[in-house]
Amino acid sequence: MKIRLGILGAAAAALAILPACSYFVATTGKEDVKKMDEKMAKEPEKRTTPYDDSLKQFGKMLESYNISPIRVQSKIISNDTASKTLPDDISKMLSSAINKIGKQVVYIPYDPNYIKNELSLGGNINRQLPQIVIEGAITEHDKDIVSKNKGAEAEAMAGLADGGAHYDTDASVSRLAMDLHLADYKKQAYFPGVQAINAINITKDKQGWGVAAYYMGCGLSFNSSIQSKQGEYAAIRLLVELSVLELLGKYFDVPYWRCMPGAQPDNDMLERLKDEFSQLPPNNQYAYLKQYLFLHGYGSIRLNSPLTQSDVDLINSARGKYAASNNTELFMKLWESVPLEEARDRVRAEKKRIEEEQLAAEQLARIKAQEAATAQQAQQQKQIEAQRAAAAQQQVQPAPVQPQTVQKQAAPVQQQPVQKEAPKAAPKKNAPTGIGSIKEDEW
Repeated sequence: MKIRLGILGAAAAALAILPACSYFVATTGKEDVKKMDEKMAKEPEKRTTPYDDSLKQFGKMLESYNISPIRVQSKIISNDTASKTLPDDISKMLSSAINKIGKQVVYIPYDPNYIKNELSLGGNINRQLPQIVIEGAITEHDKDIVSKNKGAEAEAMAGLADGGAHYDTDASVSRLAMDLHLADYKKQAYFPGVQAINAINITKDKQGWGVAAYYMGCGLSFNSSIQSKQGEYAAIRLLVELSVLELLGKYFDVPYWRCMPGAQPDNDMLERLKDEFSQLPPNNQYAYLKQYLFLHGYGSIRLNSPLTQSDVDLINSARGKYAASNNTELFMKLWESVPLEEARDRVRAEKKRIEEEQLAAEQLARIKAQEAATAQQAQQQKQIEAQRAAAAQQQVQPAPVQPQTVQKQAAPVQQQPVQKEAPKAAPKKNAPTGIGSIKEDEW
């Protein structure tokens, strides 16, 4: 990780980096301070920190190791000490540090009131949710841990490694410490072993103050003629950026210390990776080795392709080149020594090739779909034309004559002749009755 010249507040900072992990002394003469102050009074300059380039380099490392972009959010990073001179919330410093990394790490701000208000006003917000969440706090603030007017050496713990600084006479020393942890957003659980616990020492003497950042046993320092309170805030920013590098480096499983000149490897992380890789099945080991051999540009290995026997043979032959006795040893050597610039170019070229292949496959699929649609339309058109021809033929041919059914008329009803009634006979006379009746003809 590269470290740039830092300019803090209204004065300049002269940066001194020691490659050896031993004590250091950072001093600035009065004339130098005066010249720097005069220069800053004439022309304002952009505020930078010693870890600006380190964070940018870390972003390049993530791309070189073919790490997919991730969305991160942070809770309130509070001041959990009794000191009232420190800020209550340093989440803005954390977000600035993450944004310096680049496109591989996207920061998702947490502001529910803003989102609620915008939605109430009709805002159309397509909100992205984070994947990981950073939690933590300022956990220590010890003032005057080294007495004035006495030469002393201050020792501190940064993570799991010791660091030290030697301070001259007539100086007071304060110490700040910060704890950061990383949690899974969906599970709301910490990732085991992914944390950053770092401390920073602040010196103040007649000419200004200095910062001694303890990390993996190596100290980084600079002096500046600004006020003690400003020194504490600037020290917090350095501590935040330092801790972000360590925290995300552990999460992504990349050798983040390579971005920090003079820093030592994280031995605990190396042991953890070695143990985890050795327990993987052989096929999984070969898959990881194939990926890292591609990043090293070894042989004709492709990044996103199935594991073949030729790949296995290349991996086995790589043991001799890298003097590795087994797959685990080969993996650790490849993992820690990936050439960042070359690997990033290979990853970009491979992604471009894959995108072109996918684009060609999509175009071919569209062409086939169009051909199938055209053939289907032609078939449908033929059916329509056949139906039309059949209908036209039916209109040209005369319709067959249907035999007409003649309905017989009912025969007229013959009227029966009215028979005249015969004249009634005259009524017969009643024959006289009684004694001595006579015959009819005797009338």
